[in-house]
Amino acid sequence: MQKLVWQDAFNIDHGEIDEQHKQWIVIINELSEAIDEDENISKQVVIKALKSVDHYTRFHFQEEEAFMQRVNYPEYEAHKELHESLLKKVKKYMHDIEKDDVHVDEILNVLSKWFPKHILKEDIKLASYA
Repeated sequence: MQKLVWQDAFNIDHGEIDEQHKQWIVIINELSEAIDEDENISKQVVIKALKSVDHYTRFHFQEEEAFMQRVNYPEYEAHKELHESLLKKVKKYMHDIEKDDVHVDEILNVLSKWFPKHILKEDIKLASYA
């Protein structure tokens, strides 16, 4: 799978959030690299990686949501719902992979498409509040 690469267009001009977005790219790319290196990657390795994605994503979303609340971001509730939707997907993937009901490529595909789309469509709106 093609690696995610940080682009200047992802900057929302909020140092902490931008740095967290960069770290999110690193985590997704690490999962992608592990899978590329070992097509028969074990279920436990994938679950551990997904837990890492889940943990970091929860941390980042909490930070981002706290920022939105501090600046009285008018689209806070809708934005938070988008975050919750992704977290539910990740949790479902962890559950499904235990049952062999999902392929790792599908998970990576969703994550690597969701991230840039979310930043460029939703998070970029935060730039005027940073």
